[in-house]
Amino acid sequence: MHHNSITNKSLLILLFNANGLKNHDIELQNVLNNKRIDIALITETLFTKYSTIHIPGYKLLKTNHPDGTAHGGVAILIKSSVLFELLPNFCLDHLQSCAIIVKLNNISITIAAIYSPPKHKLTVNHYANYFNTVGNNFLIGGDFNAKHHSWGCRANNPRGSVLYNFVSQKNFKVLAPPPPWPNILADLSSLSYFPLIWKFSIIILVPKPNKPPDSTSSFRPISLLPFFAKILERLLLKRILPSVTSNSILPDSQFGFRNAHSTIHQAHRLIYLRLLTGFGMMGSYTN
Repeated sequence: MHHNSITNKSLLILLFNANGLKNHDIELQNVLNNKRIDIALITETLFTKYSTIHIPGYKLLKTNHPDGTAHGGVAILIKSSVLFELLPNFCLDHLQSCAIIVKLNNISITIAAIYSPPKHKLTVNHYANYFNTVGNNFLIGGDFNAKHHSWGCRANNPRGSVLYNFVSQKNFKVLAPPPPWPNILADLSSLSYFPLIWKFSIIILVPKPNKPPDSTSSFRPISLLPFFAKILERLLLKRILPSVTSNSILPDSQFGFRNAHSTIHQAHRLIYLRLLTGFGMMGSYTN
């Protein structure tokens, strides 16, 4: 849906591959509230029967992996004001799905979250068995682990070819996102938003040679930021640097983190200023 077509009556749906939902509950809550999301389809929750999250104003539905361990799985978060009918969970080793029925303009539509682990070999029959459970009107969001050129992947995999043949035979419409990272980074830039999780670094302690290992001063800490954060920083720098340079925003005394500037230039500047001071010419320099 285009941004300019969103109204107060629109049903806003978020698709999120969590890779561990409990690690992202606060960030997810912020997105749900800020973007006025009605339904969130979440894959790879990594939940067990003991796992849950609570987001005020939303109801959590989940389908875990059938072996009971913390991998795979899906969930749906539904705003409390949205009326829905719960469908039976689809829970097999090769595919987990959680589905509901909502009414839009008096038309019943199935909305489902789906996750299919990549290690299984799927056939047309596997897909047919699942899609037979969702009715004629449906919107299914998730991770099929199926790659194909027709929905923007750089290469095909066997599962992608099977799924492509199946949806082509059924005349299903595939809504694929554009190539991800250039668009995501552009959106972050236009929204002036820097993800909080990208600001956390991993600290690696590198031991100094011939130093006692029981002393904190014997280690040199190195901070490793997420590489997506570094990419976004480079893109932002490339965008704002021409304006900073042309408008002389940075003072002449700023040498750190500038192209073609180094500590030796700052040392030359300080020596030059000292010489001017010694000869009584500081006033003419500042003027």
